[in-house]
Amino acid sequence: MNNVLSDFIQNQLNIPCSNTIFKTNYFDDKKFDIIYHCDVISHFYDPIKEFKKMYNNLNDSGYLIFETGNLGDVEKKYYHVFTKFQYPDHLYFFSEKNLKELLKISGFKLIETYRYSILLQLKINKIENIFMNLLKKRNINKKIDKKTIPNINRNTTFIHLINLFKNTYHYFNYLIRYKIGYILPKKGRPQTVIIVAQKIIN
Repeated sequence: MNNVLSDFIQNQLNIPCSNTIFKTNYFDDKKFDIIYHCDVISHFYDPIKEFKKMYNNLNDSGYLIFETGNLGDVEKKYYHVFTKFQYPDHLYFFSEKNLKELLKISGFKLIETYRYSILLQLKINKIENIFMNLLKKRNINKKIDKKTIPNINRNTTFIHLINLFKNTYHYFNYLIRYKIGYILPKKGRPQTVIIVAQKIIN
């Protein structure tokens, strides 16, 4: 679930969006022209089964578009930049080779692969984590007691400032990943890949 993304889709783009835990039978027999998911396939217990379900939920010649990491292609010398590998939430790590095989087995034709280096973003995140841990040790980041800020109108200024900070932070991460990451060297390095595939009609 992603509250930031779902809020943007519903409130800015005016597209109906459900922000709930994904289930394979969620869409029942509905058909779509495009199915998109981001950073999901590493959590599937059975990726082939899930991709075949998406195949069945697509209209003829529909598109499956998804984003995932490429840890299966990353050289070991870059492992240190990862703060954690998020076991056991992540059940699989993919390379481009086995992503292509997954698509082929589940009935899709690979159309395009877009690659974005996330090495710089990982290094920045590691510095952020060190800083946040220092704050925790010094008890600087204690929760603010509402009684200590009685004069702040939490429905206006305070909320706007929080939203501005969140939006700025997410935009900064977007620039680092998708703009700068697009032009940085990627071979053997941590990256996120966006896969565009099309349903093959048997």
